[in-house]
Amino acid sequence: MAYSSSIEVSRLRVSAAALLFAVVTMSACEAKKSTVETLPPRSSSPPTPPPPSASTDSVKEVTDTCVGPYASYWGDATNTPPPGAAHVFRLSQAFPKQLPPLAEQPWLAANPFSATTLAQRGTESSKYVHAILEYIFEGNVGSAPSETDFDICRNPVRPWFHVPWMDANASKGREYVHGMTRELAPSPKKLGPAQVNTEAAWAVGFYNARGAFVLGQLFSGSSKADVKVPSAHLHFPEGTVVGKALFTTATPDTLPYLKGAPRWQANILPAPCGGRFTGTAKAPDGTMVACTRTLHDVYLAQFDVAVVDLRAPLKWVFGTFVYDGLEDASRGWRGLRPVGLMWGNDPGLEPKGTNPDANDPATRGLTPPERVTQSFMFTDTLPPWLRKDLGCSGRLDGPIDNPRSSCMSCHASASTPLLLAATQKNPCTNAAVATATVVKAPILGDFSKQCGDVAIDKIWFRNIPQGTPIDAPEICAGQKWISLDYSLQVGEALANYLQTQTPGAQTTASTPSLAALRSPKAPKDPDTRR
Repeated sequence: MAYSSSIEVSRLRVSAAALLFAVVTMSACEAKKSTVETLPPRSSSPPTPPPPSASTDSVKEVTDTCVGPYASYWGDATNTPPPGAAHVFRLSQAFPKQLPPLAEQPWLAANPFSATTLAQRGTESSKYVHAILEYIFEGNVGSAPSETDFDICRNPVRPWFHVPWMDANASKGREYVHGMTRELAPSPKKLGPAQVNTEAAWAVGFYNARGAFVLGQLFSGSSKADVKVPSAHLHFPEGTVVGKALFTTATPDTLPYLKGAPRWQANILPAPCGGRFTGTAKAPDGTMVACTRTLHDVYLAQFDVAVVDLRAPLKWVFGTFVYDGLEDASRGWRGLRPVGLMWGNDPGLEPKGTNPDANDPATRGLTPPERVTQSFMFTDTLPPWLRKDLGCSGRLDGPIDNPRSSCMSCHASASTPLLLAATQKNPCTNAAVATATVVKAPILGDFSKQCGDVAIDKIWFRNIPQGTPIDAPEICAGQKWISLDYSLQVGEALANYLQTQTPGAQTTASTPSLAALRSPKAPKDPDTRR
């Protein structure tokens, strides 16, 4: 497949005038069902990684990629580094001007997509997902965890980059220590049986140079306000790699498997506040806490990876790891244990006796792995508390993610938001908006009854190929969206940009026209991004 050296985009300088844009990605390809044999033998720990070798795509000169006009973190008095701060995040934004050539892709040594037995699929999936993780670790982590891990400005092996405009959000914008943004808050027992309180989760993601070339087409201006919004579906090239480290406020005292996990400080909102950034909230001990950003210790709990592999049915492949220090707390970043690998949504898969909202393994249930053909779950090697469906009906999801979804169904919804002028009709509600409004693309929060409702599942768990919009008659009355090619980070960035550049604009989640099917109940936390 050939890739153009430029992406068709149009420059947007936002005013109160009506503007309308959109984006997403999905697919109808399905992998053939594998012949069921036996599960691979249980392994108490992931394979020992090979020693780093000279990479064919190594940069000869280490250059500083953290230069450019876009802000590194949310600019507010509560999120300003004090003089002499030990660590301050810098946004890597010197994007490649030309598409870098294909170089080292170690995961290509494995091929889980053509495996003919369950055991073979497990073996190939393990090799595949570990190869991606090691590729991401090279030059980004040291032998022992530290606050400087994933300071990607001067990676000596290969350059990595962040998505701009994820700073401009008081509720979840980048904090100043590590550039993390707020994720869905894990409810009690979601991270383990000893978790009694809702915790906070914050994460930071990054793209390799192949993927960053696409980012550079959108964020290539000489000033922060210079942003280009796609006029055609995005298409990340072969060899794109994405990584995301997710941290939680839960501690090893509460969750013993976090012992030895990389620990960072982060300037974040207290967990009892959720996304509230004003006023106070009641802490579990009954005291009132101020909902303002302060320094907290956070621990690595989950790590997500994704690649564009042209051998895969939908071209995108997603993997998820969970940290596990129970057996060996000395491995640091390499204490991550794979949860699973996913290259399709298994559209015909239906829940059987599972409770998609349950966090307890016995209540939630476990889908037999032989029923899932477009993923592989490493369930047999996971700690007991994690031996349950993390996504809907055995599909892949991480412990921090929404259990009613899956990695691919959530990311496939990534679309450019709609910017509506005052009095313009919202196609998702068929009602005029009172003020300028940024309508976010249809994401998981709009399908809060999926995973068990056959009519909604048919829409949400489709296989959507790379560069394909999420369009469906049931979604916002057939509104046409522009695909962001599985990049929820870019979708969040564009929503922040549109709202910031439009005086008085409000932000709202879209509400698909599903009344004829069901009336979904709104989720408690509106931030249901992965």
